[in-house]
Amino acid sequence: MSTKKTDEVHVGPKDLVIEEISNLTPIGSLMAADSVSHAAQPNHLGDGEVPGATGIKKGSLFDRKDTDYSAWDQEEPKKHRRINPVFRAFIYIGIALLSFLVFVYLTFPYGVIKEVVVSQISDVLKTSGYPVRVSIGSLKPHWLTGVKLRDVKIVNSTDTAASIALGEVVVRASVLPLLWGSVHISAKVTQASGGVDVSLDVPLLAIIKGEVASPSDAQIDFRSFGIDPFINHLLAVAKGSKDSSMVLILPLLQTTTIGGALDGSIRIGNPEVANFSKAKGGVKLKLNKGFFHINDNTLKIPKQDFKEANIELGFENNAVLVKELKFNSEDLGLGLTGRIALPEMAGAPPQAELELDLGMHGEIEKNLGFIVPNLMRCKALVAGELKAKLSGPISQMTCL
Repeated sequence: MSTKKTDEVHVGPKDLVIEEISNLTPIGSLMAADSVSHAAQPNHLGDGEVPGATGIKKGSLFDRKDTDYSAWDQEEPKKHRRINPVFRAFIYIGIALLSFLVFVYLTFPYGVIKEVVVSQISDVLKTSGYPVRVSIGSLKPHWLTGVKLRDVKIVNSTDTAASIALGEVVVRASVLPLLWGSVHISAKVTQASGGVDVSLDVPLLAIIKGEVASPSDAQIDFRSFGIDPFINHLLAVAKGSKDSSMVLILPLLQTTTIGGALDGSIRIGNPEVANFSKAKGGVKLKLNKGFFHINDNTLKIPKQDFKEANIELGFENNAVLVKELKFNSEDLGLGLTGRIALPEMAGAPPQAELELDLGMHGEIEKNLGFIVPNLMRCKALVAGELKAKLSGPISQMTCL
């Protein structure tokens, strides 16, 4: 009996196991086919071998040219996760709220607000009898919680030449401090050269009660801030004063100008709003390029440039400590140290205990040497020098 020889390819032990699995069940056949397709080798095929398979008999189930097994290797597409409906609702609400805020921000009637602000300030100044009027060129928003004012002018009604012009004022309120019951307000004033930064913290309860006489914390920083217009404005106000004590120096004020650039800071912490006597903190200021000039041809006093102009104060124990108040020029020297007690009762004047060190020389001593002794009831200057103790209410101090 003759036997027909079957063409076979050489197989290893692993291929025999796969072939054995494929003969067991259709599912096993499929598993074997998938394993075989991944085990394909890039070598040359012999007669009777199926591409991509090793150890498969010719004419077997897997010897099919029209079968595509590549789809078995494709991964199932990933399913997209759906957004939670509640989360989606919050997104829509947030977008709507943001759109509303932007709309209000862009369409808010800032022009009307500017007129209201000017009117309110004018009413307060008129009631207090202060001879000034305020004007604002423009008022516009600054971020979400601030406003920007341009061309702010403070005009003296008695002397328009002593007006104060501010290039830009930015005021902002911080929302976060409201969580602990406080309102934080910051302001930035910019001049042609230099500026000043102001930071205030006022308790919310004090604002509701109307007790805003003093903030709980205040900080003012000066950066080469020109004081010329402010001093001239104060001098103009003093010129219009009807106080009898001003009669002696009023003629001098008519022709005096004072100026310079201020650097330094003022820091005050007041835990009891509306009671400044409890304040703590300090003042440290330096006047750069300071000067004063009495423009009177009859006196012939030369312009005095300050070589040194410093102010250092401290607030503690219900008092202002005058650590240093010094102004030195070529013909004038002024120094004050001591203590000014702050009253706890409203309306009571501060009481001063100060050491005065005054020096006058040249034309200043000749023309103005009599003023301080007469105002303070002191002895006359000796060789242009006066050292004395000043005591009493701050507006009526006398020499001891």
